[in-house]
Amino acid sequence: MASYKPYPGPEFSRRSIYTLPFVTDFDFGSFYRWARETRETHAVAFSNLNTIACMIRDSAFKKGMRKFDFVLPDGSSIQLLFRLFGLGRIKRFAGETVMSKMVRQDRELVHFFVGSTDEVLGKICVRAKKENPSIKIGGTYSPPYEKQFSEETNAQILEAIHSAKPDVVWVGFGCPKQEAWIAENKLSMPGVRLILGVGAAFDFYSGQVKRAPSFFQKYGIEFLYRLVMQPRKTWPRVFRDPLLVLAHFEELREPQGVNR
Repeated sequence: MASYKPYPGPEFSRRSIYTLPFVTDFDFGSFYRWARETRETHAVAFSNLNTIACMIRDSAFKKGMRKFDFVLPDGSSIQLLFRLFGLGRIKRFAGETVMSKMVRQDRELVHFFVGSTDEVLGKICVRAKKENPSIKIGGTYSPPYEKQFSEETNAQILEAIHSAKPDVVWVGFGCPKQEAWIAENKLSMPGVRLILGVGAAFDFYSGQVKRAPSFFQKYGIEFLYRLVMQPRKTWPRVFRDPLLVLAHFEELREPQGVNR
């Protein structure tokens, strides 16, 4: 059994794969009520098979994932792993789902969006204001594309966030870049309550990329739709990551610790 630090927020249960403690009973209502009350900084990841593959490839990235307070299962592949390891059923929670819910109903917290392009960020703000005229958007920031942000670029990102004084920061750099960035900079945003790495949620919410129809989502084959729509971006994850995970299958079994 793995030993984990006490986690903040609602009494969510957690089961682990490769030391990554997935929340198994996430409830958005409880999470949102807690988010409006907390005053400390917490990091949220929406993780799938690609996250685990990145942890296998990079020990530093694996270590960084320990800095996340909430790890939500985003993908049918995680659901399958839970069944294969005898850990029971687990419900999927996509970053786009949580982001759209919070943006649609929140009237208290100040939101900041960082990542993607100015065009996509603009569309996010337009839709958010249309669906929830009372939402508070502190600002957006689209950093220049760099495989790894330079110190200068990183300082500019943090300055934009500090100036906006947001409660919630939505990060759309894509995995593993956004998780690594959040882990590195979490303590540099003391006034922020939530930092959420939501990846493709920016493209989906803005309408830049169409999300798979409900049929694909229902049966856990959304990756096939994305493979057709974005083959160059998706195929390495669809074919390479499962092979890597299978090669380390026994290693993933331990530790499987249970939190709480």
